Amino acid sequence: MWIGASPASTGDGIKTSTFTLTYNEYFLFDTRLRGRLEIFGKEIPYDSVKRVFAIIMLFSLIIGIGIFHT
Repeated sequence: MWIGASPASTGDGIKTSTFTLTYNEYFLFDTRLRGRLEIFGKEIPYDSVKRVFAIIMLFSLIIGIGIFHT
């Protein structure tokens, strides 16, 4: 499972909050225009956004190695 459970649970995969941050930063055009990420009226620090992208890249690398490992 690539996108797993919510933060308080013990599901596998990346958390839904991590995916939400990634989606909002990467796909929403108004976020790029404003230069900051705001979700439900709360501003997310840029360090958290960088950490989220690092988690996504690391998880994708692990899945890729697992798929193509012989």
